[in-house]
Amino acid sequence: MEKRLILTISLCMVLFFSWSMLGQFLGYQMNAPEETQTEQVETQQPDGLPTPSGLDPSSPVETPSVAGAEGATPENRFDAIPQETVTLENDVLRLKFDNRGAVMRGATLKQYYTSAKEEQNVQLIHPRTYYPGEIILPGDKRTDYWMFEVEKRSDREVSFVTENESIRIQKTYTLTDQYKVVVATEVSGLDLNYKMVISEGLQPVLANDKLVPSFFDFGEINPKVMRIAWSEDGTHEEQDISKLEAGLFGPLLDEPEKVVWLGIQDTYFANVFMPEQPADNVFLAGVTHKIGGREPFVLPAVAIDGNNSLKGSFFMGPTEENTLEAADARLENLVSYGWAGLLSKGLFILLSLSYDLTGNWGWAIVVLTLFIRLILMPLAIPSMKSSIKMRKLQPKMEKIKQKYSDDDDFESKMKMQQEMQKLFKEEGVNHFASCFAMLPQMPIFFAYFSLLRSSISLRQADWMFWINDLSVKDPYYVLPILMAASMFLTSLSMPMAGMDPTQQRMMKFMPLAFAVFFISMPSGLVLYMITGNIFMLVQNFILRRRYENS
Repeated sequence: MEKRLILTISLCMVLFFSWSMLGQFLGYQMNAPEETQTEQVETQQPDGLPTPSGLDPSSPVETPSVAGAEGATPENRFDAIPQETVTLENDVLRLKFDNRGAVMRGATLKQYYTSAKEEQNVQLIHPRTYYPGEIILPGDKRTDYWMFEVEKRSDREVSFVTENESIRIQKTYTLTDQYKVVVATEVSGLDLNYKMVISEGLQPVLANDKLVPSFFDFGEINPKVMRIAWSEDGTHEEQDISKLEAGLFGPLLDEPEKVVWLGIQDTYFANVFMPEQPADNVFLAGVTHKIGGREPFVLPAVAIDGNNSLKGSFFMGPTEENTLEAADARLENLVSYGWAGLLSKGLFILLSLSYDLTGNWGWAIVVLTLFIRLILMPLAIPSMKSSIKMRKLQPKMEKIKQKYSDDDDFESKMKMQQEMQKLFKEEGVNHFASCFAMLPQMPIFFAYFSLLRSSISLRQADWMFWINDLSVKDPYYVLPILMAASMFLTSLSMPMAGMDPTQQRMMKFMPLAFAVFFISMPSGLVLYMITGNIFMLVQNFILRRRYENS
């Protein structure tokens, strides 16, 4: 039974690979790499729409399009206020504020780098159209060109204030010890609600970055795949940006909810806002960007509704479990592992304990995999016993088959099955034993699979030799080859009872199919498969030696 199930899975994977290759041949691949390697944002304005003004042409801040956005000419009273930047910094985060708009222009994660070479820090704010902290007045009127006076400043706090046409805006940003920024906004002189921008996009977008999931990734992790994320009463909700269209801010939810946090996250990082009081909705806009000569793409911008006073906290940092817990208890569900969430979180706790023991995430995966296999080993004993008995019963089973070989009617087949069942019962064979052994393994596999694909702990974590990042594929494809070899040896160590020659050949072909399927998978996940295969190989050798002679 186990062999046939594995055979079915193998055939499905071969079909998946063939279909994917056909899709690539026909050109159905998202975000194909371009020659340009840095983001060059070009303005895309609809006909007759004025470009948002108040921006110095020599400024590094570039302005892509927002369909229908209104521009305005700066008032003369703003001319007397010089532009300046203010930097707030702690051990993990460096923030750059601009008194033009009183917004955040930069967020540098000091302990995270864009590559394993540790040459450039991760940036969560990049020259865009909208910046975190900008106030959008009723009628979609921008305040990005308003000049604010720096009312007070210190190493961890800065306060801005401005007035224009009876509207007074005051913003205070306070940086905590971690990745949390407390914000207090006061707006007076308005009868209607305003919006405060939380984020537009996240990390800088390069020409070869994929921003939405692709069918042709072959399991490869795309770190910059973006999602609009929010939490309703403790749940994790998200939406990818594949169908996002350019436009102004509008409500995302059909009905008002109690939104406790909202923002944008990718595979490893997030910029979310936690209002002091739950919000009613999430406001979403689409902003058109263009890189080099490729087709324009739309980035999401997320905002929250405010009325006079809006207080809350930004979280700008890694989606690491302990970091999120230390920042705010409301962020415990920011990391989503799908339907296997609780099991994945439990495995993460065990994986962290293994890391504390070994000091290396690669060896932590090996230790935890061996531990899980040891726990599940008692379930493999009945399966092995049943397989050995089935193989010894092959002569008797062949006699029964030959007895009814000339009869193709339904009644004869039923009699043959009854005799088979009687034989199994007399010999104490349970041919479902292998299925029972696999049942608890499947949810553990999927939970482990989800954990290793989304845990930031494996990002740029080295193991040994050339494996310096367990979250990406093996550049030399040695690990997938070792996985195929260990799987092939494991298949040879299993009794092939009840399988015809064609099925046995397919079982031997299965390791090659798995190698192709895992060729672009993260190294940490392939290491888990190799460790499990080696354990099964040794386990099968011990069990066969013990029970075949008994």
